Amino acid sequence: TIDTSQLPGYKRLLTEEYWKIPDDQFDGVIEETLNDVKNGNIELIQIVKLFAYFTKKKKKDLIRYDMRTIKSVFLLMVTEYIPLTRSSNLSALFFTAVFAKSCLLPFPLRGV
Repeated sequence: TIDTSQLPGYKRLLTEEYWKIPDDQFDGVIEETLNDVKNGNIELIQIVKLFAYFTKKKKKDLIRYDMRTIKSVFLLMVTEYIPLTRSSNLSALFFTAVFAKSCLLPFPLRGV
């Protein structure tokens, strides 16, 4: 068994049900994850998964940030990947553009 409390916050969100994170640690895990996203410490595919996670949990009022803040943090980092993918990976560029467009919609990722 892995001691999940030793994993980075974003991995805890993606690998365990949120209710397994103690209430007194949940806000800290959210903060740590947002900081990792802002600082570019997370791969693109993980950023997309986390955006879906944050969107879903925000709809359930489990995250205190407003959607505008969440969108801006995630959109900023996703668009950082565009220069890296411009010449070598068109599918990643397309994916980034689709993700960016979903961040601009009033109700992104319905049904997540």
